[in-house]
Parts: sequence; C-alpha cells; structure tokens
Amino acid sequence: MPGTYEPIATYTVSGSSAADITFTSVSGTYTDIIVVGYVRSTRAAGIGALGIRVNNDSSSLYSSTRIYSNTAAGTAASDKFQGSYLEIGELASASGGSSIFVPLIAHFNNYSNTTTFKTVLGTTRHSATSVGVQQMIGLYRSTSALTEFKIYDAYGGNLAVGTNVTLYGIKAA
Repeated sequence: MPGTYEPIATYTVSGSSAADITFTSVSGTYTDIIVVGYVRSTRAAGIGALGIRVNNDSSSLYSSTRIYSNTAAGTAASDKFQGSYLEIGELASASGGSSIFVPLIAHFNNYSNTTTFKTVLGTTRHSATSVGVQQMIGLYRSTSALTEFKIYDAYGGNLAVGTNVTLYGIKAA
C-alpha cells in the first residue's frame, strides 16, 4: 500500500455545466496519480462516455480494454477501444434521473516516468442507468511525463452541476 495520498486539487461544477474539468501543471513529485470523483453528463438522452485525455493530446495513442457486468440483467461482456482519449466508462444523462452520478477512480501508474508508456486502471459503474461494475485497463503510448488531466464527456455533453473530481498524488511507501 502506498505511503501517502495527497490531494492536489479538487473541482466541483457549480452554477452551470462545464465542458470539462482539467488539472494542469501537475508536478512530477509523486509515484502515481489517482483521479477520484462523481460525474454526470448534461446529455438529454442516451449515455455519455467518460473520457480522460492527458497532456492535451488528441492523437490516437490511447487504447483500453473494459470488462463489465450488468447485475440487473445478469450479463457480462468486454470490449476494446482505441482512439483520442481513454474511455473510462459510461456517464449518466439527464434522462437517467437527476440524482445519478457515476463514480470514477482512475489510477495512473508511474505517470512521471519518461522511459515507459503510461498505464491506467479505471473503475466505474457500467450502464449509467442500471446496477453494474466496470473495470478498465488502459495504455497511453507515449513516454512523456503526464502533467495535465482532462475529464469530460467524450460523446459531446457537458459535465453537470454537482460533478466533483479530486486529483490525488501518491508518494512512495
């Protein structure tokens, strides 16, 4: 278990929706970074995609594999994704009820190392309107240190009022 979790920054969407939450100028003094929050989309219907983009890089260097279950339907499945962001999971929309926020945990391992690609482990709820769980393992195929983290609805909705995200740094044990 890591020695210390230190909150670096917290952002809560208030007043009106936000296109994204972006943490910039993240110091390289930690071993890992963890993004923790509760998020919701303003999309009128359907689901959103909880996306994370690092270093303002919109190239196709991201890939992920998700394993998920929907306990209400008694189903389980997996899929792969490659694109211009890490797809952590699904986001609840306005049609899903006003109180549904999706939990988010994304653990970026060895984020400041400049000799290896970056891996991320994500946990969220699967299917923004039902009970389920989703695990994601992702890869950002760059050796650049990660200094910026952008959280947003990759399907085009904004983040709803009440969305709350905290960035934590983990110090070595």
